[in-house]
Amino acid sequence: MDAVDKNILGIIQSGFPIVSRPYEEIGKKVGCNEDEAFKRVNALREDGVIRRIGANFGSRELGWHSTLCAASVPEEKSTNSLPKLTVIVALLTTIFAKMISISGLLSSARTKRPCKPHSNP
Repeated sequence: MDAVDKNILGIIQSGFPIVSRPYEEIGKKVGCNEDEAFKRVNALREDGVIRRIGANFGSRELGWHSTLCAASVPEEKSTNSLPKLTVIVALLTTIFAKMISISGLLSSARTKRPCKPHSNP
């Protein structure tokens, strides 16, 4: 791995270009053409340096919420309790989804129009 590969990794990790030709953009930043940038990324994947290229979403920024649920169940009760626990989790998930849906409807009803992006004067 040379300095260009390291620069490409830095770009990919810190902010993969969201444009129609991302490898062209990466190439411009590291001093090579689109084809070379693409080949280098593929080589890094084949070598196992890059395992995955994908999006990471800021769930809070998107208004999403999550909850981690855990239970300590004695082994002798786990086979009898698991189906009941699965039903409870499914029910809670459904209730939560409906609460979010109702919350969205209430917000829309209060504003009576879609939100517009804020613009600076």
